[in-house]
Amino acid sequence: MKSYLLTILLSMVPISEVRGGIPFAMSQGIPFPLCVLLPMLANMLVVFPLLFMVKPLFGFLRQYPLFERLIKAYEARAGRKLNRHMGFKKWGLFLFVAIPLPTTGVYTGVVASILAGMRAREALLPLVFGVFVASILTYMAASGLLGFFDLIFTKM
Repeated sequence: MKSYLLTILLSMVPISEVRGGIPFAMSQGIPFPLCVLLPMLANMLVVFPLLFMVKPLFGFLRQYPLFERLIKAYEARAGRKLNRHMGFKKWGLFLFVAIPLPTTGVYTGVVASILAGMRAREALLPLVFGVFVASILTYMAASGLLGFFDLIFTKM
């Protein structure tokens, strides 16, 4: 039970998200459907509150100079990453979240959608489907890597 809860928590925090939750679930022996579905659903649950909380939260925190600098730096990084995909806002946001690279998850995707001027309703589906695809790609990569190590170390 502890490994299930840790998988959920790991999948809901920034940076890790499904990119950390799925390999962790696999390492804990959580069976196949759950080792993908649990992190994916946990990460998707984060999308809804983030879409409605980030803008007001950033507005409140900008009153403090330290947070103002941190928020500007974060928005600049998210904006640079999203600029590559801005020709097609929804598809760009989807690709941004779907490709499981560090700092291209839901948290940065929500900030990028705000910077792109997208409404929450407009950004919701690309973000959710991006998490879905990122989950599948992460599982495939983790399975291949684990299979590769298994092959190498069982032959030695």
